Amino acid sequence: MSELGYLRVAAAAPRLKVADVDYNVDRIIQMMQRAAEQGVAVLCLPELCITAYTCGDLFLQPTLQRAAEKGLRRIMDAKVNITAILGLPVNVHGNIYNCAAVVSKGHLVGIVPKTYIPNYGEFYEKRWFSPGSSCPELLNICGTTVFAGQGMLYEAESAWGTIPFAIEICE
Repeated sequence: MSELGYLRVAAAAPRLKVADVDYNVDRIIQMMQRAAEQGVAVLCLPELCITAYTCGDLFLQPTLQRAAEKGLRRIMDAKVNITAILGLPVNVHGNIYNCAAVVSKGHLVGIVPKTYIPNYGEFYEKRWFSPGSSCPELLNICGTTVFAGQGMLYEAESAWGTIPFAIEICE
């Protein structure tokens, strides 16, 4: 947040390694810390950045799914003074969702599952992911129960008070 009352929002794309959650989370935390030092209030990171987007059939592996949740926990535990939107796969009762997690100052405040799953050209997401419309409205992730779904409003702090924002993933 700047002294002039503006809300600083940034997008960042860390260098990622496919399915290397520890490496990716280290880069994500570094970017969050750097953005916070530069006065950024909201940082938007790429879709599936905790695992990398191109994991293919590895998304179906419980080991990667558990690692992604542990990675999200590490990001929360870093308690960076910023609101970050970052992507990860989330397994709910055997259905895997391509989600954006909203982490604000170390707290998980919501999950947004991708609604429209592309399945054309180079995209084969229907092979791995379920549409967000089938995701339960409440999820327990990282020991926190949060609302999940589209059309939710989140808040970021500015000098003028809170500013609402929403999240849409891809299409």
